[in-house]
Amino acid sequence: STAPDPCARMAIAAMATAGSKRVSDMFLTRYAVRSGACAGLAQCFTVSADLASVGRSNELRALGQLSGKENGGPNEEDGGSSSAIEDDDAGAPARTTMNVPVLPRHPPRMLHLSDPDRYSAVAAVARAMGRHCAAAHNGALAALVDAHLDALRDSLEDARSEHDVSSLWQRSACAHVIVLNETIRGAGEVEPKRKAETVAASRGVLQEYLSREVWDLPTSIDDIPPDISLARGGLTLATLRDNALLTCLAAEGVGVVAQACGADFVRRGAFLPQALCPLLQKLGDPAATVSDTAGDVLGAIAAVGGFVHPTRGSDGGNNRVSREGPVSRLVAANADYVVDMLSRHLRHLDDHPGAARFFAAVLGRHTGAARRTLPLLHEPVRRALDSMGINARRKNWRHAGMFLGCLREVSDATEAEARALLEAANKAVDDIRPLHDLIEEMERVRSEHFDDEDTEEEGAAAGAPVGGALRGGVAA
Repeated sequence: STAPDPCARMAIAAMATAGSKRVSDMFLTRYAVRSGACAGLAQCFTVSADLASVGRSNELRALGQLSGKENGGPNEEDGGSSSAIEDDDAGAPARTTMNVPVLPRHPPRMLHLSDPDRYSAVAAVARAMGRHCAAAHNGALAALVDAHLDALRDSLEDARSEHDVSSLWQRSACAHVIVLNETIRGAGEVEPKRKAETVAASRGVLQEYLSREVWDLPTSIDDIPPDISLARGGLTLATLRDNALLTCLAAEGVGVVAQACGADFVRRGAFLPQALCPLLQKLGDPAATVSDTAGDVLGAIAAVGGFVHPTRGSDGGNNRVSREGPVSRLVAANADYVVDMLSRHLRHLDDHPGAARFFAAVLGRHTGAARRTLPLLHEPVRRALDSMGINARRKNWRHAGMFLGCLREVSDATEAEARALLEAANKAVDDIRPLHDLIEEMERVRSEHFDDEDTEEEGAAAGAPVGGALRGGVAA
C-alpha cells in the first residue's frame, strides 16, 4: 500500500505475459483466486469515513475536471481525461464528435488512493482484469463481475440487518462499485466484434445499480419526511453523505456501461428505456453532487448515442433545434419513455414523493427539453387535474401539495417557452420588415411608371404574380 505503482505495473505485466486465455481460465475455474482478487481490489479502493476531507476532495475534483487532468484516462498524454466520441455506425450522424469525460472518474474520499496517479495505477489493474477476461470470451468476465455483485448484495443485506447509524455497509458497497466500474471500463476496450460478453455482463451491473436498494437511497434532509427525524429514521448527516457518494458512483457506472458497450447498445437496445428516466430523476436530486453527476452522465450517454447534431429536417427549416444541447435532443428523441414516466408519477403520487423534482429536472433548464415534452403532457395533466377536482379533493388531500408542485413546474416551463416563442416571433417580424418595405416601394414605382390606363392594366397583370408571392411570404 505504500508503493502501489510498481506492484500494479508488475501485476499488469504478469497478466500480459500470461495472456488473456490463461488469465481468464484462472479467474473462471479458481474461486479462491477470483474472490481473493475481488476482495483485495475492493480493499485498495476503501472509502474514508473522514468527512472533514469531503469538501476538499470535491474542490480538487472540480478543479481537475476544469483543467482536464483527472483520472489519467486513455488520452492522458494529451493533457486531458476527455475523449472524442466518433460515431461511424450506419444509423448515426456522420462523424459525430464531442469531448466528454472518460468515466469513471477519480472518486473523492479515497483512504489509500487519494493521489490521482496512485489511483490510476491501481485502477489500471482492474481494467486489465476486465479486458483480459472479456477478450477470452469464455464466461470469465461474468464470473468476475458476479463476485463483485455478490459482495455488493451482501453489503445491502447488512444494511437491512443493521439497527445502528453506522455507514460501514455504504462504504463497503462504494468500494465494490468502484472496482466494478473500472472492470467494465477495461472490458469495453476489447474489439467491437468481441463485446458480446461485455454487454451481457453489463446488463447485470446495470440492473443492480438501478435497483431501489441502491438508487433510491436518501441523499439529503429533503428526502426525509417532515414527521420523521434523523435519529428516528436511523440516519445521520454522515449516512446521507455516504448515500450520496454511493449514488454518484452508481450513476457514473451507468455511464461506464454506455461507453463500454457502444452506440448500438445505447440506441437500439433496452438501455435507454431502463436508464434514462432514473438518471433524469437524479438530475433533480437536492444533493448537488448527485445532480451534477447525473448531468455529466447524461451528457456522456448523449455523446455515445450520437445525440450531438440535430436530426435532419426535424425543425422545419428553422434554427431552433441547432440551439438545443445533446441532453435536450436525447430527451426529445425518447420523449415517449419520459412522458410515460411523468404520467406514472402523476397517477401514483403516493409511490413517488419526488415527483415535483422529476418534473423540474425534465422541464427546467437542466435538459432544455420542455418544448418537445410539454405538448405530450397535455392529456396526462388534464386527467390528473380531474383526479384533484372538488369531488376528489377530500380523498387525495395528502398529495395536493405535491401535485401543485408538479403543476408549478409545468406552468413555469410553459411560461418560459411562451416567452421564447414571443421573442422568436418578434425576431421574425424584424427580419421580414425590410421585405415589406421593399414591396411598398415596388408598388410606388409601378404606379409612377404606368400613367395611361392600358399600360397600367398590362403592368398590373405582369406584376401580380410577383407581388402575390411576396405578400404570401410576408403573411407566412
